[in-house]
Order: sequence, then C-alpha cells, then structure tokens
Amino acid sequence: MMLITASTSWAYDFIVDGIYYNYNGDGETVSVTYKNKDYNSYSGSVVIPSTVTYDGTTYSVTEIGDGAFETCSNLTSLTIGNSVTSIGSYAFNNCKNLISVTIPKSVNKIGDKAFYNCYGIMSFTSLNTTPPSAPSENVFKGIPRSDCTLFVPEESITSYSGSTGWSYFYNIQGIKNDHVETVEHNVVKVATADGAISISGADGAIAEIFSTSGTLLYRGSDATIKMPHGIYIVKVAEKTTKVVL
Repeated sequence: MMLITASTSWAYDFIVDGIYYNYNGDGETVSVTYKNKDYNSYSGSVVIPSTVTYDGTTYSVTEIGDGAFETCSNLTSLTIGNSVTSIGSYAFNNCKNLISVTIPKSVNKIGDKAFYNCYGIMSFTSLNTTPPSAPSENVFKGIPRSDCTLFVPEESITSYSGSTGWSYFYNIQGIKNDHVETVEHNVVKVATADGAISISGADGAIAEIFSTSGTLLYRGSDATIKMPHGIYIVKVAEKTTKVVL
C-alpha cells in the first residue's frame, strides 16, 4: 500500500517583516517573491526596502519577481526601494485595490503585464528620468488611463509620452526629481530631504499629510515626519504644498 501525503509548495527562501524573498544566487542580492501559489501574500500599504538583513547577512533588494504580488486583492499602496532595478512579468497583475505606486529612479525595466488589470490605480509615479523599458501597453492595461495621473520628472514628460508602454497614460504631470523641494508660505517652511518631511515656522500648528489620491496619512504637530519615498500633499497653517521625497 502506498501512503500519499499532501504538502504545501513554498516559493520563498526567507521572510523578513512580512515580505518574502528569494536568493539571486550571487550571495549579495535577493528578489521579492510570494508565499505560495495562492497569490494572497500581501495586503495594505507595502514598502519594499533597499536592503534586508537575514541570518546575519545584508542583501540588496534588486528585483520584484514574476507574479510576486499577483492577485493580492487587499494590496492598496506600494513604494519600492531605490536598489530595485526591475517590479517581473505579472508582478502586480490583478491587484484590484492598489491605488498608488511609486517606483524609484533605479528601476529600468518593467515586465510584461506587470500592472495588468490594476484598475484601482489613481496615482503612478516613476522617478527615473529615462522611461523604464516596457514591452507594450499591456504592462499597464486596465489602469484607468483617463483618471490615473502619471507623475514623472518634469524634464522627461515628452520622453514618457512617446515611449512604448508609457504612452498608455493620457494624464502625465511633471515633478522635480532632486528629491528635495522647499516651499515657503510667509513664515511656514516645508522641506523634504533624507526620507522625511520637515515643517518649521508653524508654531506647533497641526499638519496633515495626504497621498495624491486624497488618503490622510498623518495628522500631528511633529517638526519632522518620516515617510516612504513618494509624492505628498502637506496642509499646515492654512497652506497647501505638494512635496516629493
């Protein structure tokens, strides 16, 4: 008689802070992957770090693997660390509740159908001055092209609007790409640098920080607020400022 047992096929080598990783084989870098073929590994707001430390070794996070976030229906926002160079095919396919995406200037390649059928995305930011290669409009097909705003470095608007894949978007807006923007309103000063938003001259007034889709992310009177890389709307002392981290 043969004894037959069922087993779960795990797709990852290790997990840190809720993110699953695979070794790339060079002893220095890793890729983000999923827990198993159920494709329900992630939810909420996810920040992919530039480096991760496991078992005493620190690795650079350089890739988002094929299907890493596929069909994660509870994923709402995504920020990718600035060591990642390439988000794989079907990486975020069918993430229906994903509303905002920020990819760093290090990303130079996006896989086929990476954001296919992500029809909830209202804000997509690419910080690379050169449009990352995308095989076709199928990379973004399903994103509401009329309603979603693509934010890119202001000097690269023409490049993105004429680039394969990226030409899918109708609404492309420019941003400064130096990661530091300072705006003064009377005595209130809002600045961004080193992964934080700093507010001075507000005399303890309550500040509110929103995502570009209008979601309130912070409310308080701290002078320095740590935030992931991205675009934010800051309201303080009856003034409103758009800033880029």
